[in-house]
Amino acid sequence: MRQQNLKVETPQGPVFGTLTVPDQAQAAALLIGGSGPHDRDGIQGDFDAGYAAWSPVLADQGIALLRLDKPGSGQSPLPTERPTRYAHDLIRNQAALETLKETLPDLPLFLLGHSLGALTALELDHEHVAGLALIAGAGRTLDRVLADQTRAALEQAEAPPEKITEHLAERLDLMETFKRGGIPKALPSWAGEDPEPWIHLGDVSRRDPVSLIAACQRPLCLIMGTSDDRVFDIDWKFNRAAAPQAPALLVEGMDHFLRMPNGVVNDQVLTWIGQNISKYGKMVGGERLELPTYSV
Repeated sequence: MRQQNLKVETPQGPVFGTLTVPDQAQAAALLIGGSGPHDRDGIQGDFDAGYAAWSPVLADQGIALLRLDKPGSGQSPLPTERPTRYAHDLIRNQAALETLKETLPDLPLFLLGHSLGALTALELDHEHVAGLALIAGAGRTLDRVLADQTRAALEQAEAPPEKITEHLAERLDLMETFKRGGIPKALPSWAGEDPEPWIHLGDVSRRDPVSLIAACQRPLCLIMGTSDDRVFDIDWKFNRAAAPQAPALLVEGMDHFLRMPNGVVNDQVLTWIGQNISKYGKMVGGERLELPTYSV
């Protein structure tokens, strides 16, 4: 296994990442991480999403993996233009996919989308993509998922039920305004003073992951844990219904970041993803192998 730094040129400036390549690579994958200004390892301040641990496990399955900084994190500079627009995410990851294709031209290409990255993976041009792994992805528009996250946080804080209902209604109304492309003259006190993050969320919330999954013309697999507190059981059900024949892995006790209750990343899940990808990378009689549908 070897590692190399990779530079991806985008209209908003360069972003840098790490490409891990096993000695006998069978496929190459771009990891599209979740929301937030984290670096290629998934580190944002004191939080660590654990992406660095993914590379060696996938390498054992013959999968080369490209992990990227978000703009303004790691070695990647913050562009002068605001980096929060979702269109920039799409442009950046499309450029990264093209760079990966140029760097490893003989390998089939895959997308590994985690959390919000699962939606981004579905939005990209799939002309050169052999398949997708959608990990802890939402099954509803983002505004609905965020409303459930907010409800859970307020209930845990033991807020009065009427206050929860009132706040959620206000939040959904605000999101609806931004989804329609509007910008209110003043934001509620809890929303801050900067509308830019809300413009970004409104843009993302216009996109329905279930419709994108159902329309996807490439093989895909679905992964989620039962202890995920960022997306929920209903999201899993919607995604499974949209792709009933897709290989699917629902892991008891696993959280949003593939960690088990002991805090350790579940290597078996990454191995399962790698095995699915490596099977698609092989050809049998001129056709790609069909993968079974099962859950754990």
